[in-house]
Amino acid sequence: MLSYTEIHDVNTCWRTLAAGETRVYKKGSMVPTGTDLNYLLKGCVRLTAMTRDGTEKILWYLRDNTIFNETPVFTEVSSSTAPLPPSIAGLSARARETSLTPVFAHYCTHDSLVGRIPFETAVAAGRANPDLFLNLCRSLGLKVSLLACKMTNEQIASTRECVFGYLATRLRNADEAGVIRLDSNFQDLASYLAVHRVSLYRTLDAAREQGLLDYCRRRKIVRILDPEAFLKEVERD
Repeated sequence: MLSYTEIHDVNTCWRTLAAGETRVYKKGSMVPTGTDLNYLLKGCVRLTAMTRDGTEKILWYLRDNTIFNETPVFTEVSSSTAPLPPSIAGLSARARETSLTPVFAHYCTHDSLVGRIPFETAVAAGRANPDLFLNLCRSLGLKVSLLACKMTNEQIASTRECVFGYLATRLRNADEAGVIRLDSNFQDLASYLAVHRVSLYRTLDAAREQGLLDYCRRRKIVRILDPEAFLKEVERD
């Protein structure tokens, strides 16, 4: 399912530009949002949206060779030299004033090596090599498609379909014993899938009773006991 696909290796052509200035961010730390593009050379980063009332939502996970922070850079920084039309600028300003307007932040789920590409460097490189900007458009298109599919799933799919669909996308990275190691705890997984934590555990417990899987909260792992039977269940859903 596209909606639960981890984004990785989509911006490899930008890697050389990002390798000059790098920094290691520890697990759990936030990567600051600035006026530059960030490039994840190694590790795992998640994008989280939080409203002023404390509602939090995990949108996606990024892995090696991906650019992030491009949206604020190209909307806020570029608008300082090329102002937005008044109608759009007004809508943006009013939206920021509401309590439901989310604040977006990137958090590291593992120790991560992040490179920085200054805005001016990115623009100059893109003008010299348009394929770089084409690559950025493609990766942004992937993110939009992922969010659209994810939003649709959250509205029409059952908890079981969401949980099984997520595990199916992770099964390809499982070890020979069928063990899937989660990037975060089960509470964060529930947030990512937009399901209630109790519903998540009920779904996993029911699948355990079917003999499809086992899981351990403390170790943050799910073991698919019979991958073939499990995937048949996913297709049936």
